Amino acid sequence: MPEWQDTEGWSTPHPRGGFRGPNVYLSETQGKTPAQSGGGWRRRASQFWADRPLRTKGWVVLAIPVVALLLGTFVFALQYRRQHGAMALVQHTYQVKGELQRVDILLLEAESSVRGFLLRGQPETLIGEQTAEEELPSTFDNLMRLVADNPTQRARLAQLRSLVDQRLSALAAVRDASIAAGVWPAIVPEDLRQTAATARNDVRQQLDTIRAEEDRLLAVRASDEERARSRTRLVILGTLALGLVGSLLATSLFTSGVVGRVRRLEANADRLALGQPLESVEPANDEVGRLTARLETASGLLREREGALAHERDLLGALMDNIPYPVFFKDRQSRFIRVNTASAALVGSEDPAQFVGMNDFDFFPAEQAQQLFESEQHLMDAREPIVNRIQHSTIAGVGPRWGLDNKAPIVDREGQVIGLVGTSTDITEMKRAEEVRARLAAIVECSNDAIVGVTPDGTITSWNPSAARLYGYAEDEALGRPLALLVPSDNEQELAGMLGQAVAGVGTDRRDTVQVTKNGRLFDASLTLSPVRDTADTVAGAAMIARDISAQKQAEVALQAANKELEAFTYSVSHDLRAPLRAMHGFSRILIEDYSAEMPEEAQTYLQLVQDNARQMGRLVDDLLAFSRLGRQPVVKRPVKMADLARQVFDDLQADREGRQVEFTVGDMPVCDADPGLMRQVFANLIGNALKFTRGQEVAAIEIGTSPKRAEDGEEVIYVRDNGVGFDMAYAHKLFGVFQRLHRAEDYEGTGVGLALVQRIVHRHGGRIWAEAEVDRGATFFIALPVAAPANELVPADAAATAA
Repeated sequence: MPEWQDTEGWSTPHPRGGFRGPNVYLSETQGKTPAQSGGGWRRRASQFWADRPLRTKGWVVLAIPVVALLLGTFVFALQYRRQHGAMALVQHTYQVKGELQRVDILLLEAESSVRGFLLRGQPETLIGEQTAEEELPSTFDNLMRLVADNPTQRARLAQLRSLVDQRLSALAAVRDASIAAGVWPAIVPEDLRQTAATARNDVRQQLDTIRAEEDRLLAVRASDEERARSRTRLVILGTLALGLVGSLLATSLFTSGVVGRVRRLEANADRLALGQPLESVEPANDEVGRLTARLETASGLLREREGALAHERDLLGALMDNIPYPVFFKDRQSRFIRVNTASAALVGSEDPAQFVGMNDFDFFPAEQAQQLFESEQHLMDAREPIVNRIQHSTIAGVGPRWGLDNKAPIVDREGQVIGLVGTSTDITEMKRAEEVRARLAAIVECSNDAIVGVTPDGTITSWNPSAARLYGYAEDEALGRPLALLVPSDNEQELAGMLGQAVAGVGTDRRDTVQVTKNGRLFDASLTLSPVRDTADTVAGAAMIARDISAQKQAEVALQAANKELEAFTYSVSHDLRAPLRAMHGFSRILIEDYSAEMPEEAQTYLQLVQDNARQMGRLVDDLLAFSRLGRQPVVKRPVKMADLARQVFDDLQADREGRQVEFTVGDMPVCDADPGLMRQVFANLIGNALKFTRGQEVAAIEIGTSPKRAEDGEEVIYVRDNGVGFDMAYAHKLFGVFQRLHRAEDYEGTGVGLALVQRIVHRHGGRIWAEAEVDRGATFFIALPVAAPANELVPADAAATAA
């Protein structure tokens, strides 16, 4: 104990210099007159006040603190209102940031679900994409409502919404491409991959821009809130001080002499107990004076001790709040008595003080909280610390979390356990990374493709079961050997070039090449090499994926042979089958023209049927040849004005509407990327069908225009509608089949090939076609085609006619 803390002699040196003993006040006041020590006017003022009635003193004493408190309360109310407004703005900013985070999470879930679908082809993995499509609109609506007072952010959010729609469309395109391929893990076309990557980057950039603005607003508003809090505290302190000063002044006026000094001494004693600074008291050489001197000395000691304790508290607080992982103290009943900022942030709070008195039951499910409680009670009873225990928990409002926990008991000076201290390091991302690595390893092990890992110099480091089946080498036979082991000697340079490109950080496109097995058998393979990066984003090697495409190559050869046979068949139909048809038609016409007078009427009828069927057979052969040639005919796309093309086709069908009343309407139609000649054939068949099946109507109505029905990004839907006989939708699946007819040939002529030809043309344009109809209420055919962008390369209708 320092020398100045001795309370017996009271003549010990004071740490601030000099001596603080009971005789100090005697030396300060001895030999001074009242006028010299306090002044004569003060005594006169005290006498004047003493002469006042008690009622007057009472009203004065009451008025002084009341006025002071009322003034302070009014100022406090004004400042508290400003503080509350600042707090509301900060909370509003956090709401906006939370909704932006939700957009990011929904997009990540959509992307993860599509990637999972690309790997496994299981539809249930697409639930994340469906959830994003369902919840993103409401999330954006909420964001728009939250930033209604910020036009700049509203504009950015509108752009972000558009980018998110593009991102979802890109993911849908990737998903549809994998469904169309029908092979999993799916190989996404490079153009779709690039489109998806661009959309993802655009969304990320826009999100970062919006977040940066919200972070700026948050910083400004948080600063405003903190200033408001500081002012509020100053107002509170000022109000208290003003009220206290007024009370002291009133008390001083109300009392005098010993009574006033004793009461001031009592007030100082109370202030000392509360840790507040003492009011100065006039020195005197009596018991009150000596007691006052001792009280001031004790106050100095307490202030120094409180300063030391405050310094320790500040150090502990700074240490806890700057530790990046949660640190907490609990009492003997496992209730929180102090937590650091990281602990509060774990549950989304900014105020660690609100955790005081709470326990694990306030944050975790009851069963898990009970387990934690029993574990901590055992720790404090047995005094056995918990060291590096991996704990899985579910925090209310946060979700699953993995932590690396450490806890130790706290023992007081008497050796009693009074609580515990704990830390928890978040290892959730580490556990998730381990799960991802485990899933990737399972994918590699279960893949039907050979997956081989190599070092930059081409040494094999990993070998999955499919590689063993494909090449014939067991894993221990392949590991450590050069990758050139798997290729013929004349293909080593090609493989070395692909490996060099992968090691340089650029993956190779899928390439068809030749590989060799352990027994020397050569086989056709589809090969890719991709760079493998370590945690420092440095290329540490490459991964080769090989697939046996021998069967595919054989199928391609068979397909080429089949195409040659089809060409031969087409030639036979075109030349050999037409000759007998021409003979049938010609000789039957000669018989009718030259011998009709000698033949009975029934024979003439039969000959006419032969002629009609020969002509029908000729038309059928022509349609079949056109249908066959369409599969080999190249599609040369150019921007085409569809409205002009439709009008010209209708004009060309003048003979089909001779003597009929036909209302033909062409609405606004887009410019589409199409082959002008082939699209002319589409309109000719559809408008021709509309004219044919409206033959029984007094006024035939045919309408062509653009419909929003089922339109997707980058395409327009064109419809052709009539008021004819229609058809039963139960048979719509037969509509576009070859030789499929939904009406009797006796009622409506035709070969049953026209709509099949239309469907093949539309599909070759990358479009879609479908129909809707009701019996006796007309039919509508819908065609979805890509939209053309450049307006300066449009194909006029006469050019389309020439191409046809």
